[in-house]
Amino acid sequence: MRLADGTEVQVPIETVQIGDQVVVHDHVAIPVDGEVVDGEAIVDQSAITGETLPVSVITGNRVHAGSVVVRGRLVVRATAVGSQTVIGRIISRVEEAQHDRAPIQTVGENFSRRFVPASFILSAITLR
Repeated sequence: MRLADGTEVQVPIETVQIGDQVVVHDHVAIPVDGEVVDGEAIVDQSAITGETLPVSVITGNRVHAGSVVVRGRLVVRATAVGSQTVIGRIISRVEEAQHDRAPIQTVGENFSRRFVPASFILSAITLR
């Protein structure tokens, strides 16, 4: 929900821009990185920080996209959206890491490609 002229308006997340104010209610994930400009809530940040206990968030605190409002209501002024959020950058790095191969991975695959068939052959010969 974007806050426009004091009214909550439901909009696609892709249309939210830096500086927009977003309203986040109970059991909803925060869609942007930003600063709380109004409200207070208990927020589960475990997806971002790994912290298992929810934290209390008040006006002036910073929050991150992917955190979930457990109880309460926040109005958040967006400071980062989409791929520029902390969670967006984490996702990008994970995707890059999945595509890049470490040199040791190539060495291991080449070794196993030769070693495994050879060990099967030697095992078969030994069993006779």
